[in-house]
Amino acid sequence: MPPLVYLSATEMARRIRVGSLSSTSLLEAHLERIAQVNPSINAVVNVDAEPARKRAEQADQATARGECWGPLHGVPFTAKDVFQSAGLTTTSIAMRYATHVPQRDAALVRRLKAAGAILLGKTNLPTASYDWQTNSRLLGRCNNPYELTRTVGGSSGGSAAALAAGMSPIELGSDVAGSLRVPAHFCGVAALRPTEGLLSLDGHGVLPGRSSRVDHLAVPGPMARSAEDLELLLPLLLDGEARPLHPLETKPFPRLRLAWSSSLGGIVPSQPVRTAMARLQCELVAAGATLLETEPDVGWAEAQRVWGTIQGHEIISSYPRPLCWWPFRWLLRTGVVEA
Repeated sequence: MPPLVYLSATEMARRIRVGSLSSTSLLEAHLERIAQVNPSINAVVNVDAEPARKRAEQADQATARGECWGPLHGVPFTAKDVFQSAGLTTTSIAMRYATHVPQRDAALVRRLKAAGAILLGKTNLPTASYDWQTNSRLLGRCNNPYELTRTVGGSSGGSAAALAAGMSPIELGSDVAGSLRVPAHFCGVAALRPTEGLLSLDGHGVLPGRSSRVDHLAVPGPMARSAEDLELLLPLLLDGEARPLHPLETKPFPRLRLAWSSSLGGIVPSQPVRTAMARLQCELVAAGATLLETEPDVGWAEAQRVWGTIQGHEIISSYPRPLCWWPFRWLLRTGVVEA
């Protein structure tokens, strides 16, 4: 049996619901784990211990009365330090906001709380939340739990590291150009970058005194240690209530013709992916579909130019000028925009 902090969030919630696990003991296990491993990893940068303890006690009292706050009743969670959290410092990784304490929660923080979850703390991210590693003058470097000399990726690096090290079972991250997916890959956890606009950006990346934010290409999403937990989390984040996600109906489709590319735009997938896709090809043919092998003209250079133009505009509109230099240097270095 895995240690308590490595149970899935789904299993944690189930045990609390049936009374075989208290929210208080679960929270204390995570606080103990943070104290044990976080000094060397630096994933959790702000722990809200006492309010979380009080909320866990209230959750246990509610359980004793036969009440349930929601699907995540009494389960702790952490959030990338770019999501506003009422009463808890939110730096948005800017030195000038190192002591900024919002008056309200970001929409997705509110929705997890509405589902019964308890905010435990905030997690590390790079300067301007814009890098494929996690390091900054303000919060320091986040190290990979599996090998401390290696990177966790970015920008939701603290989120992924906290999950991998058993410091949190649920995370809120965000993604512009891999910021959910890269850290999840580097730390061996699960993340979902939903369709743009599916989840609210309200309270994400909003800096004090500025009315605008990065709206396009920026996507918030859940992170966990399993796809099972992502399936639990996504409907809760949609509107704060469990909403069923209806999968596409599967049925034979003998007249359907499908274009198929084994290497989209010349990018060849890994062997495990090719093997899985080959099985899918066989299933599609068995269902009656006709597959047409093709190689579409993806136009990566043009796509990258358009992406850089959108990013540049939104950075200038959303970030204070002192923060703009970091993402613009990155865009120039990678050739996405021209000087």
